[in-house]
Amino acid sequence: MLNVIIKTVIYISVKLMNAMECLLSVPYYFKTKKKVPRITNKILLYSARRLLQMISNKEILCEDVIKAYIARINQVNPLLNAVVEDKFDEAIAKAKHFDEIISKSDMDSKELLEKYPLLGLPLTVKESISMKDSSYTSGKVFIGGRRATRDAPIVKLCKDAGAIPLLVSNTPELSANFETFNNVTGLTRNPYDHRRTTGGSSGGEAALLGAGASLIGLGSDIYGSLRLPAHFCGVWGHKSSPYSTSIEGHYPTASDVQEWKKVFTLGPMARYASDLSLILDVITEKRLKLHTSVDLRNVKYYYMDYNHSTLYSRLDKHTHIAIQKLITYIESSNPGSVKKIHLDDFKYTAELPFLKMLSFEVEDLLENDGKDWLKELYGYLTGRSRKVFVLVVLQILKRLYTVFIPNTVQCQYDNVLNKLRCDLTAVLGNDGVLIYPCHPTSARFHGRMYGNCVNYSFLGLFNCLGFPVTNCTLGLNSNGLPVGVQIAAVANNDRLTIAVAEEIEKVFGGWVAP
Repeated sequence: MLNVIIKTVIYISVKLMNAMECLLSVPYYFKTKKKVPRITNKILLYSARRLLQMISNKEILCEDVIKAYIARINQVNPLLNAVVEDKFDEAIAKAKHFDEIISKSDMDSKELLEKYPLLGLPLTVKESISMKDSSYTSGKVFIGGRRATRDAPIVKLCKDAGAIPLLVSNTPELSANFETFNNVTGLTRNPYDHRRTTGGSSGGEAALLGAGASLIGLGSDIYGSLRLPAHFCGVWGHKSSPYSTSIEGHYPTASDVQEWKKVFTLGPMARYASDLSLILDVITEKRLKLHTSVDLRNVKYYYMDYNHSTLYSRLDKHTHIAIQKLITYIESSNPGSVKKIHLDDFKYTAELPFLKMLSFEVEDLLENDGKDWLKELYGYLTGRSRKVFVLVVLQILKRLYTVFIPNTVQCQYDNVLNKLRCDLTAVLGNDGVLIYPCHPTSARFHGRMYGNCVNYSFLGLFNCLGFPVTNCTLGLNSNGLPVGVQIAAVANNDRLTIAVAEEIEKVFGGWVAP
């Protein structure tokens, strides 16, 4: 009975939020659409793998690559507002340093890339990930700012591999929003239509990648906060298996670190699917066996009826058509490899991740069981709070969760989640992947991200399951906006989702320049 009440309360709340967000988004409907300028420098169109070969073979200078990206960032950022702090001077100096090493080295191309697998590649980093001597506020207002004193392990690994950081990119306050907005840097806009959202929380990264102003980036994923922006901006993002990548150096973190590690990851974002494994090979543990070849003829593909919960919005026609095209292609190229499945517990997948996220005590976000919600709300309404409105709402939701959801109910949901994990693992095995929507729609207008917040459980489900999942772009819809899909597999089978993503890129074309 309580489960029905919870679902009913969520349903009513969703309807109320939908009504409110309509008012918030009205101004954007009347604005003239703008997108970033066309790319004219061909350096910006090379994949990371292609650039590595050119740099190591002395066909192009690192300095020229870095300067090309700096010029593009300066060109598009006035529209995007994705940059928190640039490191351009340091990047040019580092590029010159690598050029000198290459010119004087007696190592051949292969040896250079063995030592520096990311040699001279421009890298952008989400501002919530610690990068030494850079802004490190995660979008929260700090008097005098806040700076990182050291590199997060994954940033250090990338630097040691030869990557050259260009900047730290915008994030919602404390990475707790599906719209990239905070009171420090402001609102980040979509490169395909500035009236629309980039999603969150790795929205700054996705905007730069989609605009052709970044090539590879580092983001974070909790409840889909790496994959949603990748989906909205037409690029690629990967949530790796739990424990495969260090999450140290991210702000904020949670008090229950062991449980947090099961659902939270840091990972790669890229303009080209073929570059995801390049970054993963540097930042993840070798147990993922990324170099083990995958014969796609032996991969089994599963899909389902995606309207399995009354709380979800229905897939729009563009998303439905794109997913059907993918399924049709796979079936035609590998007959008998695609199967439709039904797992009854998927009817709980809208509320499962939603409640799971509320169970965490997140640093500076949902502390004290949300008991300060009234104080925070009063402060916001009187203009005394430095927090954005979404954080005030989260405080209220956290308090409601703490007061009205007994531990026995959360345990029931955890049991359902564990059963679903076992059932789906049995179906997929070590040679299967699940085709699953990222979101029911393409990028929405600013202000339209709060209504049906349970739609993000399409993404958050895989955080809770502990499955690796790759966001794949399937091109643009008739409105010129990216559409995409997720490819998921069981834990430690990241190589399967990456291999399928690379095949999707070859067939459907991947990233399309705005």
